Amino acid sequence: MKPQYLTLAGLLVLAGCAHAEPITREFTLDAGAVERVNAPVCINLALPAALSSAHATVTLDGQPLVAQLTAPSLLAKVDAPAGQVARELWFFAPKLAAGAAAKVVA
Repeated sequence: MKPQYLTLAGLLVLAGCAHAEPITREFTLDAGAVERVNAPVCINLALPAALSSAHATVTLDGQPLVAQLTAPSLLAKVDAPAGQVARELWFFAPKLAAGAAAKVVA
């Protein structure tokens, strides 16, 4: 059984290490046709090499969530340009009604 991943479109901020500036990106989290409860969300990213060990935090419609920035999984298809590294941002979306969308701020 494959996990259902949500499509993403909201605001994402990755807090970098002391030598790099934070990065901000926008996404929207869309539930699709069914209600989602505790659904895993994975966002593939290409980040500057200075942020390879950065920490990430996520809020979903203002609710803080635990997030993890990891190296890409074996089957990930993230091409990082020169000077950047591929990363995956993982978190669980607690609840999203069918057809709903949520703002993600990290």
